[in-house]
Amino acid sequence: MTDLSIIRIPEKHSEKFFYYWLEFLRPFHDTSGRALSVMAELLRYHYILSRNIQDKEMIDTILMSTEISNKIANKLGISYSNFNVNIHKLKKAKLIIDNKLNKKFIPSLSEDSRSFVLKLTFELNGFQDYCKESI
Repeated sequence: MTDLSIIRIPEKHSEKFFYYWLEFLRPFHDTSGRALSVMAELLRYHYILSRNIQDKEMIDTILMSTEISNKIANKLGISYSNFNVNIHKLKKAKLIIDNKLNKKFIPSLSEDSRSFVLKLTFELNGFQDYCKESI
């Protein structure tokens, strides 16, 4: 038997999808604050670019360009140098590797997506033994 818990995120939060995506995956990257907002914007631009460009190398090049960096910095209200400090944090957390977004953290979205399902599977081997203690 599979136990299942479902939590829905209302559509009114759609503009924060990439931020929430990263928040849910936080145990795997331990990034927070402004760096998380920068990464969310990078993911948003990655999605926008991937709708029109099939060449992944080209997407990576454009994504790390000064033009996109400036757009993200302006949107977030931070300086270009502060943006670069956050890029360094993302590299340290391995969200960016070799000037490319870590593919493990890029959600697989199609252009016509109306919803997105994040499935987590917890292997519970030994769980019953761990919870045998009586109170």
